[in-house]
Amino acid sequence: MKNFKLFCTVALLAAFTALVAGCGKVNMKQFKQPKETVKIITTTSFRPSAENPAECGEPYDDNDLYPNKTEYLDSYGNPMLETWNHPAGEPYIYARYYYSNRTYGQLEKVVKYQPPMKPQTARFTRDETGAVIGVSETLVLPDKFFEKKEIERPTLKEEKTVTETKETVEEKTPLEENQVQIDYKTTRTDSVVELGTKVYDQNTGKLTQHSGIEYDKAEVVYAFGKTYEYTPDGKVKRIVNRDNTGTGFYTWEYDDHGNWVDYKYWKEPDDGKAYSQSKAYEYNENGEWTRCVTTTNGEVEAIVLRTFEYLDK
Repeated sequence: MKNFKLFCTVALLAAFTALVAGCGKVNMKQFKQPKETVKIITTTSFRPSAENPAECGEPYDDNDLYPNKTEYLDSYGNPMLETWNHPAGEPYIYARYYYSNRTYGQLEKVVKYQPPMKPQTARFTRDETGAVIGVSETLVLPDKFFEKKEIERPTLKEEKTVTETKETVEEKTPLEENQVQIDYKTTRTDSVVELGTKVYDQNTGKLTQHSGIEYDKAEVVYAFGKTYEYTPDGKVKRIVNRDNTGTGFYTWEYDDHGNWVDYKYWKEPDDGKAYSQSKAYEYNENGEWTRCVTTTNGEVEAIVLRTFEYLDK
């Protein structure tokens, strides 16, 4: 009998100890592969090989655009879980996504865990149309962030009136070759006024030119002029942007399936410090890019590989 009582006492103490210990621990079960997962994407960034820049060298952490991470997606393409990984593969940040409506991708909350810190939770409040009107906490992740939003609720004593940005079309003028010019004035709540002109091709509905000047209390703060070119099937082919810092050139190339396979950007600034960057992509049979090579100022900066695992459901 004594042995039985001793056993019960030890068992109770063990259960109590486990309970108390569990109160201060993180629920790691939520960061395991979700049961709704149908696709897993693994992204790894490599520095170019010193011997051959066209080949992968050592993987590294600090690629802001394409960090090393693993994504777990559901059948709607929603991220269910993401882990950001060191080159050796061990996760250093977890982000678990929960949805109020997964069909439409409406987030209910996102839980971020970065050991050894406590988890953070950003909760989303929506109006009757489904638009986000409040976020409880700002979450900063390596390649995205959710910004905290305060929910404004007018009281019976005081109603808050929000003046939205307004755009007034002052004049619409037909041009040659079936184009139309729209002159506009935009007044913002922060006292900034933009006067500008847009030109559209009426055959395609595409914007071909856009110029404008922003004023803050009658002082010019920014001036720009953009021109747009398109492929025969309507994709953006080239943008030229002229502003007070110089002229920027953006070009895109596509394969026969419409995939974006090459992007180039270069700038001719007023200070003479030219900058250029290009990205070349390769795709799998499902139209998902598997390789991206970034070249900056003529030198290969990074090679990014993506692998895909499809789960049968």
